[in-house]
Amino acid sequence: MSRFVEHMLGEQEDILLFTHRHWLSLFKMIFFEITVIIFITTGIVLVAIQQIKNEWLWVLFVIPAVSMIHDILVFYNHQYVITNRRVLQISGVINKHVTDSSIEKVNDIHLNQSVWGRIFDFGDIEILTANEVGDNKFKMINHPIRFKSALLKSKTEIGVEVPSPKMDVPRLIKELGELRDQGVITEEEFAEKKKKYLSDL
Repeated sequence: MSRFVEHMLGEQEDILLFTHRHWLSLFKMIFFEITVIIFITTGIVLVAIQQIKNEWLWVLFVIPAVSMIHDILVFYNHQYVITNRRVLQISGVINKHVTDSSIEKVNDIHLNQSVWGRIFDFGDIEILTANEVGDNKFKMINHPIRFKSALLKSKTEIGVEVPSPKMDVPRLIKELGELRDQGVITEEEFAEKKKKYLSDL
């Protein structure tokens, strides 16, 4: 975990989950550079076998190598953090860009996971908030189900449990059921919160 993330935390704010995009996202970013490097390396080997001067080929090798290093740095500096107060999306190698949403204002959490996403454990998370600004989208996030569960747990622990008129009570009960099935909350806590939701209909 970077020091930048630690400096972003407030008093009595604890990190519940820290993650990145899935490694396939990095592979998509550097696939072209890898292909170019392979071709250049092959050319250098063939030229060396023929005992021809190949200094200029090494110059061509540097260009995709530098580009790949840049993409790797961008990937590792794109971070997702869930605390007991906020959800943060941090990007940028030198110039940092931070988007955060208060847990209290999170109204809905959408998980979109394709067949390949289920196989390799990645997916897209969309967080809908009460702000007029809109929503936050987390593309190809690593372990999306774990991410959603941590977010729901944080939301439950701070007491965001009474639904507003715009909130979908059946969906909230379904999410509580998922937390119960995952062992995050007990059967008694599930029954109590379900009863409270139904009483507010």
